[in-house]
Amino acid sequence: MVTHSADAASHANRVLFIRDGVVFHQLYRGNADNEELYKKISDTLTMLCAER
Repeated sequence: MVTHSADAASHANRVLFIRDGVVFHQLYRGNADNEELYKKISDTLTMLCAER
């Protein structure tokens, strides 16, 4: 699935972050629940936006 929704992505087992056509970062669910993964996704998006 491709999405811009952190909520939708928080249901996945693996989340890839793509920047300029290249995989920039990835997260794995591991033992995290949806809320914990959502937080990790949100933190990563904040980091990516701050770098631009």
